[in-house]
Amino acid sequence: MIPDPARSPGAFVAPLVSALLTLPAVAFSFVGLSPMTCDS
Repeated sequence: MIPDPARSPGAFVAPLVSALLTLPAVAFSFVGLSPMTCDS
């Protein structure tokens, strides 16, 4: 069930872009919340 990139490029680009946008957001929120929980 692997989509063919040549036939549908969006099927490969969409998950890649979403992953690139999600990982930094999760890392930034984790790093930003860690000092606050440690201080309190």
